[in-house]
Amino acid sequence: MNAGKKQAAARPFAAMDLLSPREREVLAAVASGHTNRETGKLLGISHRTVEVHRARLMRKLGVQSVAQLVALYVLHGQSHAGQGRPSL
Repeated sequence: MNAGKKQAAARPFAAMDLLSPREREVLAAVASGHTNRETGKLLGISHRTVEVHRARLMRKLGVQSVAQLVALYVLHGQSHAGQGRPSL
């Protein structure tokens, strides 16, 4: 395991700061229950590009499944609620 993966696994919320704006958009769409095709249409990109972004998200955040990805998104939003810092 390289240093980036160790850091993401140890501090997944900190890894959220490493996401690109497009990765944040894809994450929000996935967490809202949209399929790759629906997300692609919403963002004006192909569903294959959505798949690439989702794979990078999962690698950066150190998660193994979409369920873990969504759970992390939800927990991250709750941990920043009311702190003046916008959630994703």
